[in-house]
Amino acid sequence: MQSIGQGIKHLLLAAMWLGALVCITEVGMRAHRWHVAAYPSGAADELQASRIVVPSAETYQQLRPMLGHSRDSDRGGLRTNAFGLRGPEIAIPKPKGVFRVICLGDDATLALGLPEEETYCDRLRDYLQDRTQLHVEVINAGLPGGCPLTSLLLLRHRLLGLQPDVVLQHVDPTDIQDDRHVRPYTFLDEQGVPKVAIHPSLRESAAPTLLSLSQEFLVVNWAQERVISRWNPTSSEDDQRWDPVEWEMAAEQALSPLAALQSLVNGAYCEVVVTTAEDPLRRTTGAIARDDAGVRTISSESELEEALTLAAYARELKLLFMDATEQLRALDPSQPPLRLETPEDHELYAALQAEFLVANVPSVWSAPVDAPNALPSPSDAQPLSNIEPERP
Repeated sequence: MQSIGQGIKHLLLAAMWLGALVCITEVGMRAHRWHVAAYPSGAADELQASRIVVPSAETYQQLRPMLGHSRDSDRGGLRTNAFGLRGPEIAIPKPKGVFRVICLGDDATLALGLPEEETYCDRLRDYLQDRTQLHVEVINAGLPGGCPLTSLLLLRHRLLGLQPDVVLQHVDPTDIQDDRHVRPYTFLDEQGVPKVAIHPSLRESAAPTLLSLSQEFLVVNWAQERVISRWNPTSSEDDQRWDPVEWEMAAEQALSPLAALQSLVNGAYCEVVVTTAEDPLRRTTGAIARDDAGVRTISSESELEEALTLAAYARELKLLFMDATEQLRALDPSQPPLRLETPEDHELYAALQAEFLVANVPSVWSAPVDAPNALPSPSDAQPLSNIEPERP
């Protein structure tokens, strides 16, 4: 009996020590999260999505509103407004004499690794401001893990009331996997247009579950992420395993919200412009196309160029489209441009967008001026032969 009592005693002591260790770990993780929020570093990996993103019942997830970080250019701080968007507060209704641009996209648009003033959204505002007497506002609506689907829902539920004059939708290859992640939680209307994407933690059937516990306790969230990362393949590996037909269907589904985005703003006196730094449809190996005979393999590069590009897709939808891939590749041939990581990438992307908007979007643009942010002259700028304006 004495040995049994000693065993129970040791078991209880072990359980107490384990509980104390879990509590200490939880407190330490919460303290670390507070420290990162109060003193952010410039590295994007130290501003993980789990710390700055909250579940949404409309757009699946969103940035935490009212994050008030330092704008120290050496630290790359993050601040969000009441809409949960990066940047300053937005006046409602839109003041008279304001030209408002909303930049929709994913992590490349949000650009956590850069100070606010070095993102292409801020640089675009500076370029456009030198070409008009209106006051230009460019709103950064980038979202971690964003895609055209989340952009459509964000504009529909929260941003259309901001009365934008132009909506810029950034598209890149990561949108295919991001759409695949959000799509199961999306509800469609009778016409198949997305209405809402409800995060699973906000569903009525979700409480109390492991997912809801992970929202409350960082230790549970950490353990859940480790299990998922161990048993779920990475997005790049998953993409490599897709067969051509599956990949094409996923790409078509990921881009389908662009048509709904165009329809949404039709009566709002607003232009939609699709821009990219890497065409997500350009897949040179195993590429396929559809014709009257069904699905078939594309046999030549010229046929691929016409049948399976974002430019052709935008032309079919009568969307304004700008492809900056070649210009960004020329800036740094060793770095794939889709990530838009460096200030130089964002600077060039903003300059090309500004030049495209001035040339293709009707407004009160003035003649070029001799100013620090004036648009690049034809002799200084990269050739724009791959930028294809398509208008209704």
